[in-house]
Amino acid sequence: MRNKIFVQAPRYEIGYASYHFESENSAFINWEKLSNHGLPKRKKFINTSFDEKNRIFTGSIDWSEEGGLNGENIWLYLIVFNEEYTKIIRGFVVNDQGGQPFSFSSDLKYIELNTYINNQAGEDEDEDEDEDARSLVFINKDGIYEYIQKINTIDNVGNFVSSLFGGSNGHHTETVKNFQSYVCKTLKNFRNEVIEKQQIPELSNDVATLELCAAAIQYCREEMMNRGVNRQIVERIVNESIRVLFNKDVSAIKLISQLAEKYELDDDESAEELIMNMIVRLYGSNIKGRVRNEYIKELSLTETEIKNFIGKITPGFDVFLKKMSRESEYFVDQVLNTRW
Repeated sequence: MRNKIFVQAPRYEIGYASYHFESENSAFINWEKLSNHGLPKRKKFINTSFDEKNRIFTGSIDWSEEGGLNGENIWLYLIVFNEEYTKIIRGFVVNDQGGQPFSFSSDLKYIELNTYINNQAGEDEDEDEDEDARSLVFINKDGIYEYIQKINTIDNVGNFVSSLFGGSNGHHTETVKNFQSYVCKTLKNFRNEVIEKQQIPELSNDVATLELCAAAIQYCREEMMNRGVNRQIVERIVNESIRVLFNKDVSAIKLISQLAEKYELDDDESAEELIMNMIVRLYGSNIKGRVRNEYIKELSLTETEIKNFIGKITPGFDVFLKKMSRESEYFVDQVLNTRW
């Protein structure tokens, strides 16, 4: 931890709220390039502590001497580093006025300065990696995941689905609840197995969440069709579940429905093609920074780049796939056991 500097996306420059760690318990924030925003050039953390075993730094920024900053006197930081101390992977910043915390897994993206410079220069620990391979990037927006998890509580789903069926709370309502639960668990499993355990915070964003949501929906749709569920029932379950997932937001429903179509399989294709499409679209959407219809041609993605990305997300991605498959099979079992 000595003499390490962490820079913030998207500028990745010293002086844009960069964190400077002189030692485990001595650090400051550098705002030299933001001084015209009423911030000092730098300010030291106080009341610092460092848990070496768990790689957790805590400290506070005290604004009381300046009479407060926007009504706030204390900023409390909890920062969790990855094992190599090249990224901040979790944690938060909260103020003493009870405002909304800022999360290091969603709102704030930080990478160690030398690591960022090496990535930009095309250097990598894997000597076989293609020189033109593009590094994953941080995308700051990450509100959709929390939105879906919050909206899709059992009570919310039950109330909304009951309204769809005129107050009925029978097997239709239960089936949509279960499908919603499958999608939410799939998104959560990806966060746990890939983003956290594989330490790839670059995939913690709205773009990846949308792609994963669409892929999970189509994966289960294909599972239902392959196991003989009536097509009309399948489409009813999927369409009503999408409405629940996005709380009747028309634009979101349209977008996720269009995205799910990108994962549709031809008659001679298997689930492996859907999984490979998911991998390509996760990588391409990250490089592009937004959801697009197609990535390979638009970005001229190479086979080497895709292989490198697979290596980066493995083995966590394999664990995630097993969990998604298990959850999907369990849901389809419930559908097949339901009298329609």
